[in-house]
Amino acid sequence: MPTFANTQVHMTPQTLTTTLQLNEIVDLLVARAPDGSTRTRGWRGITDDLERPVISDDAGSAVPELWAADPAYQVPERVAARLVWWEKRAVENLTSGSTEAWFKDGVDVLISKASGGYLLLWSTNDPRLIKDPTRRQTVGSAVDALLTALRRRDSGANISSSSVLSFDREAYLWLTNAAETKKDIGHSVTVTKIASMGTNELNGRQQLTNRLNGEVNLVRTSFLSALGSGAELGPADVEFTERGPNGRIEHTTARIIVSGGAKLLAGDSKYEALLTGVFKRLRVAERLAYRYLPLVRDGHIDDTNWGTAERDLLILEKQVLLVKEFRRRAKLNAQYPAWVAAGGDIDSD
Repeated sequence: MPTFANTQVHMTPQTLTTTLQLNEIVDLLVARAPDGSTRTRGWRGITDDLERPVISDDAGSAVPELWAADPAYQVPERVAARLVWWEKRAVENLTSGSTEAWFKDGVDVLISKASGGYLLLWSTNDPRLIKDPTRRQTVGSAVDALLTALRRRDSGANISSSSVLSFDREAYLWLTNAAETKKDIGHSVTVTKIASMGTNELNGRQQLTNRLNGEVNLVRTSFLSALGSGAELGPADVEFTERGPNGRIEHTTARIIVSGGAKLLAGDSKYEALLTGVFKRLRVAERLAYRYLPLVRDGHIDDTNWGTAERDLLILEKQVLLVKEFRRRAKLNAQYPAWVAAGGDIDSD
């Protein structure tokens, strides 16, 4: 399972409710360290390793920590911890063929104060680890490990997949329009590029899932077709841009999901400081969670110039533009004159 050290990492938010303070949470996680000799799962600190499962009984020595707030990047005080466990898996041996070995695996979590409790940021979207326990389903193993640790001191601690980072699906169109008009979405943050967009269309009872790759904008015919036909938009690869603390332009790029989750696109993200590995991906995750996703959530809702009327007018304008474009293309078709001569009427129903 991916930690923040993994190059293909997702970020999934959840909400923790507990009477515990952050320093108490750290103490409880430190007290439940992993044991490599007995292969007992437990909590360690976040380090720049364990990009993927490895054959190792070394549990590591770094401990969960309470990281200080970073006002320059609007990052709050947060707990940083990694759950480590072991699983027996098949391996291929050149001399003896297929065999089995114990693989060390892990998943990371950041815990910070938020409205209604604490915001959890997991380094995965795997439901086996983080399934929502409030829906009367089996608790994911990572959620179970965290609750087991916290309930030693707070029996009422609970975790929900509801998230303060979730936003309305209509925000995807709002973001596309903001990118097109170079509009400030709040606090001098702009959307400089929509690099990809999901467009899910309902054809009768059949759901057609599509993705537009490459830059998406309000003049691209395929996007206008999806928009004009009422397709459900998202997820989308979005590049957020603003100036860093020292005045240099910074870019944070991720595939954002309405639940507030994201796939971190660290390779397309650029910062003033030279960051690599886990530190780069943590910066992307923290910029999204503590800066940009709240702006998407609130900016879309609070934009007094963006309502149902403006949204519908924008869609109408693009539908008309699309009609004109296809009419133009039809008239350029080599068979158009013969089609008209045979009784074809481009203006008929």
